[in-house]
Amino acid sequence: MKYRILAIGLVLSLSSLLSGCSSNEAEIVESRTQVQMENGLFSWSDDVLEEEEAVQLFRVMEECGLEDLYQHFSSDISNEEIENFLECADEYGVSVYYLTGNPEWGLNPKGEEMCEEVEKVAQFNAGTEGKKLAGIIIDSEPYLLDAWDENENGVMNSYVLAMEQAHEKAMEAEIPLIACIPFYHDSSVHEEALKELMADGCDGIAIMNYSRKDEIEHVETEISIAEEVDCAVVVIYELQEAGKHGLKENNTYYQEGMEALQESISKFQDTFGKENFRYALHDYDALVEVIENE
Repeated sequence: MKYRILAIGLVLSLSSLLSGCSSNEAEIVESRTQVQMENGLFSWSDDVLEEEEAVQLFRVMEECGLEDLYQHFSSDISNEEIENFLECADEYGVSVYYLTGNPEWGLNPKGEEMCEEVEKVAQFNAGTEGKKLAGIIIDSEPYLLDAWDENENGVMNSYVLAMEQAHEKAMEAEIPLIACIPFYHDSSVHEEALKELMADGCDGIAIMNYSRKDEIEHVETEISIAEEVDCAVVVIYELQEAGKHGLKENNTYYQEGMEALQESISKFQDTFGKENFRYALHDYDALVEVIENE
């Protein structure tokens, strides 16, 4: 996803609203780690780890009613820096998830790279006396690779198997694991693989619903499966400017702004219930741009 509010006064008013595989039948895990996903925000930059920048980030989140942060941490970031960041987040009531991912990881059905990332979170949480990471979100998008064009089903199955390995390790450490997926994995032959992923490969899914056309229809299958297998769901809106990372006008709310986004959110809430629908915004830098442009 690395490729992929109106003036501040309106943003404040919005805060209350912005508050197949190995078998045909996926087996539902009996010991799924429960995760309460709230409205969230993606952040890919280490710049927000600086104290002044962190405060600005969390104030924007507070004003927009966003409670979960999916934050990427570079390999050179120390545990102390993460601990300080988590303490600041806690002051604003924000839960921080460890955001990571690489398309290539989906090609390894043993899930070794994904398991290593889970282990990093487990070791950090076990070693800190302060606030802990709320979980891990794996944004591996193997459909971006040439291998997907060559063997789509094989790559999808490999990805699901890798996620299952990572999920098993995450469950052992009692760390919620979220899978970041595009809205179209429920199409054609992938619906059974998707069901297996949601049943055995994660505790929650974050759906990149990057199209303003038929938004509700895009995620109906995923939400239906989620209810069946007890998997949490958050729907992601894109805010980056068209032209970046191949995004087109219909993929993003950058030009339409938060008034149009609020209308979409209201439609989802009317359909699925205000208390049941959760969403996330991608990403923080783009959100700031949209605020400044209103």
